[in-house]
Amino acid sequence: MRLTVGTALILAGLAIVVLAQMNLSAQMDRVDRDGTAGNLFALDVFWLGLAGVVAIAAGVGALMARRRGAGTSA
Repeated sequence: MRLTVGTALILAGLAIVVLAQMNLSAQMDRVDRDGTAGNLFALDVFWLGLAGVVAIAAGVGALMARRRGAGTSA
């Protein structure tokens, strides 16, 4: 069970990080097109990236807990 949860969290985290990068790129393109200073570091990009990193860390933690549990039961 932990293997499935850990893998799913890591994959979801990677997808969220990629989505945050695409969102940042879109904001930079909009700023360039409009010729304004704009807010390149908007909070939506920050929170999206943070959610991705937390999901990846939780997935790695779940996989490490599974490995630790498997090592002690043998």
